[in-house]
Amino acid sequence: MTRTNLHIWTAYVTIILLAGSCTFTPPGYYIALNGSTQGTSYHITYESNDSINYQPEIDTLLRQFDLSLSTYEPASIISRINRGEQNVELSDLFINCYTASRQIFEESDGAFDITVAPVVNAWGFGFTEKSDPDSTMIDSLLQFVGMDKIKLENGKIIKEHPGVMLDVNAIAQG
Repeated sequence: MTRTNLHIWTAYVTIILLAGSCTFTPPGYYIALNGSTQGTSYHITYESNDSINYQPEIDTLLRQFDLSLSTYEPASIISRINRGEQNVELSDLFINCYTASRQIFEESDGAFDITVAPVVNAWGFGFTEKSDPDSTMIDSLLQFVGMDKIKLENGKIIKEHPGVMLDVNAIAQG
């Protein structure tokens, strides 16, 4: 056996010994889930060593978000507030989202504003049909925009005017 062949043979033996001494753990199963929420769809893929499917738990959690914060869900808290229903009981999810929105509104000097729904809707990006707006229409809608036109008081949202509507799509999904 030549010196080169001896080195190759030694390398093979070393690799075989190292490979045999390692424990091989097969990867877990990948589970792919999907569904609808917040007027769109979601797709989640995760690795599970025990093959547990969390679809029911995820759907339950996302349904709670929809019933609180989705403008695409007619029975949601935000939809009921936007329709002007009185004495709508707020969820913790809603209150947390409102509080964070108020803070960002203040820190951004009003650049972030969840009362922008009338303008967003006019342009066709919201929860109503596009209305082909012009500058006059937008100017008339701006009277309903501004977080100074809403407040959280005694666990209820108080709107200064019925035309004020909320859209938390810029923050709720996060």
